[in-house]
Amino acid sequence: MNRRSPSMLFVAMSLVGFSAVAQAQTTVNLPAVDFNDPLIFSPISGTPNPVNATYTATATNSFLLSSSVNQLTGGTLARINGLVTATTTCGFRMSNSGYPGVWADFSLFNGSWSAPGTATDNNGTAALTASTRSASGPLVGASIASGSSFAFEAYCSQTTGAFPNDTEVEGTNIGFTLNVAAFTSTVQSTFAYPGTFSGVGTGSLTSSSQFTATATGSQYILTAATLTNSLTINNFDAAGQIGDLRVSGQNSAYPGASLVLSPWPGTSGHLMGAPVTHSFVGIGGNVSGTLAGAIINPGSTWTWIVYDNSDAGTDGMPDFGVSNLSFSLTGTGFTATYDSGVLAGPLAAAGNVGNVGNAVVTLAPVASTFVMGSTLIFEGTATRVLSNSSASELRVRLRNSAYPTFFTTEFQPAATEFVGSTLSVSAFQLTSPSVREVYTNRVANTLRGLSIPAGSTFSAEFWDTVDNGAGADANWTNVRIRTQSGTAWGPTGVPTPVLFTDLGSISNANATTANALSGISPAIASGNVRWFKVTLPTAVDGSLGQYINFYVSSAASSGAVSDSTISLFDNDGRHLGFDDDSGQGLFSMLTMGAPGATTPYAVSPVSGEEAFSGKDAGGLPAGTYWIAVSPYHVLGTYADGFNVVTASTAAFPNGVKLNVISNLPPAPISGTQQISGTLNLTDTGLFGSGLDRYIDYTVRQNGAVVGGGMVTASGSSTPFTMSLPSDVTGAVEIIFDGSSFLRNSTSLSLDGAYQTIGAVNMQNGDVDRSGEVDAADIDEVIASFGEQWPGGFGNIDADVDVSGEVDAADIDIVIANFGGQDN
Repeated sequence: MNRRSPSMLFVAMSLVGFSAVAQAQTTVNLPAVDFNDPLIFSPISGTPNPVNATYTATATNSFLLSSSVNQLTGGTLARINGLVTATTTCGFRMSNSGYPGVWADFSLFNGSWSAPGTATDNNGTAALTASTRSASGPLVGASIASGSSFAFEAYCSQTTGAFPNDTEVEGTNIGFTLNVAAFTSTVQSTFAYPGTFSGVGTGSLTSSSQFTATATGSQYILTAATLTNSLTINNFDAAGQIGDLRVSGQNSAYPGASLVLSPWPGTSGHLMGAPVTHSFVGIGGNVSGTLAGAIINPGSTWTWIVYDNSDAGTDGMPDFGVSNLSFSLTGTGFTATYDSGVLAGPLAAAGNVGNVGNAVVTLAPVASTFVMGSTLIFEGTATRVLSNSSASELRVRLRNSAYPTFFTTEFQPAATEFVGSTLSVSAFQLTSPSVREVYTNRVANTLRGLSIPAGSTFSAEFWDTVDNGAGADANWTNVRIRTQSGTAWGPTGVPTPVLFTDLGSISNANATTANALSGISPAIASGNVRWFKVTLPTAVDGSLGQYINFYVSSAASSGAVSDSTISLFDNDGRHLGFDDDSGQGLFSMLTMGAPGATTPYAVSPVSGEEAFSGKDAGGLPAGTYWIAVSPYHVLGTYADGFNVVTASTAAFPNGVKLNVISNLPPAPISGTQQISGTLNLTDTGLFGSGLDRYIDYTVRQNGAVVGGGMVTASGSSTPFTMSLPSDVTGAVEIIFDGSSFLRNSTSLSLDGAYQTIGAVNMQNGDVDRSGEVDAADIDEVIASFGEQWPGGFGNIDADVDVSGEVDAADIDIVIANFGGQDN
């Protein structure tokens, strides 16, 4: 039987998702191993440490190399040099004959060394047990050809001298298995250029470094993985780095959008060394750019350009040449559960949600019941009507007749602007008609997980965030909307936030900005997110003229968040809404239900501010809601399970303010019990102007959190009332903690009715919140000495007596409470 070349075998198997090699792997058993010195060489240009022993094995199958390595049961390590420490790492650097200079490393667990045994292990041994190790390096993800050879350089991370023969640790019966990497792509297009490109230099985007090809196979959604089936690089400059090679592509379906392919899988350049030729087969790379996530149709034309991302020299000469280039774009298939068919249009987008000029169309009825998924495909062409309209302002809102108010799917089809005067383009827009983008809960999809009944109908409203004038701002034509089924709606299983500001119940007593339901969070440390809680006793229904608006504003003139994001969650942890800059300036705002309330700021279309228009939903069901407010950062994440992460490293001692207004009719809140008391903050007098202190409380029963909230203290003695479900009865522990005050807890037996717990005294002096009053707290006060609040810098809690100035009195208080600890 003739065996295919590794590259041809790789391509053939990848077309079927590697199902034929799912179990392929290589197992290595080494009866004796000498672990000598650390690794010394750099990739590509170097060689293994000559002191280290190298062991070889042959791949018996073709497979994709995983980052997972299974360490087999058994085997021992023996310390030959007594200076080897318990933290020393023994491991292997592995390479494969198919990839010159490419490597991956993994270590072995050595555990604790035993007492000396014999003359050959006179410094103790460690028994190895089965475990999974993690390999890292650019060889991970490569296609390993059957019959290729592996080399394993044994290394020891510690150098302790020459004894004996530079061996630090000896291994016996060392065994491990190289695992298969998962490959989930089901379809792909393969592109090959068999010739040789001319020399490739920085930005060398010329006709001599490009080629065209046609997408083959079936329609697929482009994913981030790429497979370099073959690649030969002729390196001209010793300083050249293989990681600088780029291949940029444009697809005929998406003019103006591009895809950037990095064939090399590592995160850094990796020197190629002296002028030399390197050949590679089957390395996995990655893609980025405005085409990532687009739908690729068979028959569309690609134009590919090969270039160098960085000039290795300053002579203007090419860094390398490329030949024998073949790579595959991977993707996942798409089968629609629901298809609207093509809507010829024109469909006008005239203004914000509910504008009388907006086109609202009823789509084809649902043929059979399905669960709404999170993936949607939208096709269409937008034509500008008013010269000042922008494609990025256009939006689409889907509703289903079974869910007439809150639940919607909403998205922004165009990410960029019009090209010319008639065509809307973005990363995924083309001349008529064109697939625009695959959205996976990108903007809002609260219909996801809900059962869409047979016979129900979807409606689509085409709208514009900015009304640019009378009549339509833009018209849509040849629109098609397709969705996939998904997982049914249910609780995420993640507990509700423990620390939060409880705003209470909303009603029409909070119908305007003048009497908004408001709260200010505690200080925000680096990386912190602050939570607020609000209760809706009945549903907000926009069709009845009801509204609810959440907006963020400044908590103080300085030291407070000024650029925020806001996320809305239900009590089960489902992420229901997000906003960045719809409020005043860079503040956030969510608006649901009917228009009607007036914003506390003058709406400025230039800055992107929006009115309380109901743009985010047609209403909101009754229930408990959680709002996360965080400092903005481009790398922030927001997802189900109360999952909000801000990458911001800034600190805001004056926190952030959340406001809620609604004209919801009042309704009694039943099924609750109240606990009241008085919070005494010791060693404080009359608070300085506007200097509140925030004390969190958590209610626990048998270790589980059953309630919580916050007391905002404006003086040394503050009455409080907390609400708990009436069905929470029996012994509970209530824990108070915050600011410069040590934690205090009190026990109580709940009976489902009103109770009082009297005075709760909080000991002062824990400025750094370590749980103990010690010298570090004195240091904190000294570091902030002389600062005045509001408006000061540093740790606001250093003003322990809340007088408005950090002075000698604050040092005296810390000294007087020295040694105090959390209760």
